[in-house]
Amino acid sequence: MRAGEADAAGRIYDRYFDHIYRYIALQVRDPGRAEALTEWVFLQMVQGAGAGPARRETVAIWLYRITHDLPALASPLHPAAGPAAVAGAAGSRAPDQDGEAHGHLWRGIGDLPTPQAQIVLLKCAARLTNAEVSAVLNRPLTGIPALQYRALQRLGDVIGPRGTRR
Repeated sequence: MRAGEADAAGRIYDRYFDHIYRYIALQVRDPGRAEALTEWVFLQMVQGAGAGPARRETVAIWLYRITHDLPALASPLHPAAGPAAVAGAAGSRAPDQDGEAHGHLWRGIGDLPTPQAQIVLLKCAARLTNAEVSAVLNRPLTGIPALQYRALQRLGDVIGPRGTRR
């Protein structure tokens, strides 16, 4: 890797590490494992630095696509570990500080089918646009709003009114 590429990779790492870590941590619910997987994503980025993002693909989309392809994230989310395991990564407090409703939300996301949980995390935690989510999940852009709607409807059914678990 040349000096200019190393500098660019360092800037990308500094800008996106926390975002990618948070996305992974919310899924694996283990801070140590999330950190190792995040490092792996950036290693893949460096190893593929010559290729870089595909044409008309932002760096963020490229990194989330690398992340989305992680075999460790292919299985459903792990709701049993609870939100306290990644409270710092998620930028929020643990459920005992935010109330029980917060814990219901995390468990509710864990109860969603994987595609629905992923869209909730990509839209709400990663704050990606519909176009970015479409690129990351390799799904048609026109289907993203419907998938998000179904995910939020199901999440509402799972957690119930005012965060009371149904």
